[in-house]
Amino acid sequence: MTKSANLLEVISMCLLPKLSKNVDISENHVEYKIREDTLTSQFNVIMQLLNDMNNSEMTPDVLSRLLILNLELQSVGPWFSEICKKCTEKLNKDFEGSYGCKLDNLLWHGDAVNSQKIFDKCLEDLHQKLTFEDFKKYPALHDVYYSIIQHIAEYKVDINPLKTIPISLLLIDDYILSNKIKGLKSCLIIMKCLTTESFQDGNYYEVIYGTLKKSTLDKDIDVTRLTLECLLQLLKIIPPGVQAKKTDHIFKRGLDQLYTEANLYRKAALFSFTTNLIEMQGVDCVNKKLLKSILCDNIDICCNDAVGEILLSDVLKVRMCGS
Repeated sequence: MTKSANLLEVISMCLLPKLSKNVDISENHVEYKIREDTLTSQFNVIMQLLNDMNNSEMTPDVLSRLLILNLELQSVGPWFSEICKKCTEKLNKDFEGSYGCKLDNLLWHGDAVNSQKIFDKCLEDLHQKLTFEDFKKYPALHDVYYSIIQHIAEYKVDINPLKTIPISLLLIDDYILSNKIKGLKSCLIIMKCLTTESFQDGNYYEVIYGTLKKSTLDKDIDVTRLTLECLLQLLKIIPPGVQAKKTDHIFKRGLDQLYTEANLYRKAALFSFTTNLIEMQGVDCVNKKLLKSILCDNIDICCNDAVGEILLSDVLKVRMCGS
């Protein structure tokens, strides 16, 4: 067995094992202790192998797996322990001493390493584990994914939505609030790096839209704001041939929600969203009638000082755009 193959095997051993039960079923999982014991016995093997390897042996496969391990050791959750902290500190320090950069900063060094191959391999490995059936059995990898995506705009890499967004959509669909928010933030970050050409090989934007549409029903205000921001960004990058129709559909759906919404903060977010849509495409005669009715109703309730403080500014912005 080559040193590279041996290193990959030991790294796999030191990753948090797949949980036998979904993470939200119990607070304690036996796999947390198994990983801690494995780190105690095997982490030094990783360090020894790294010290024995030269630059030519540090392939994208090896570097991507090291990066995943490093980020997983830093992830926050009941699986995190003092040994995780010590291991990631030593790994970064020794790696920097040998290769000139910390593992944390590996994807920024596109000139020194093949950041595209490392990035692609990381996302491929993560998507193989974080599937619809199993993503709750790899909780630490949620943070790994977000940590990689968080700075994606700063890497020198090409981004394929089919290979980067699926995990975001799984997180958005989850009932756990922290997962939803992590998924929405990831989705937004990725979409800000995409263009219309990103969807030239298919209509994956419909899959993204379907997930975001469901998310608009969530009552949490942070989820609401992020979802609406994601929808606006999606509308900017979908193909021109479907953009007008999709924008009109989203606009009508937003008006329907405004008509029935009782939460003032969600109303304010929806009015702000409506202003952005009008600025993008205007408002047709059919929707204009409903919009005027909604505006009149909400201007009336803004006579209450407490309500007006929350709502009036956003209502007036819509009125100015839609008049």
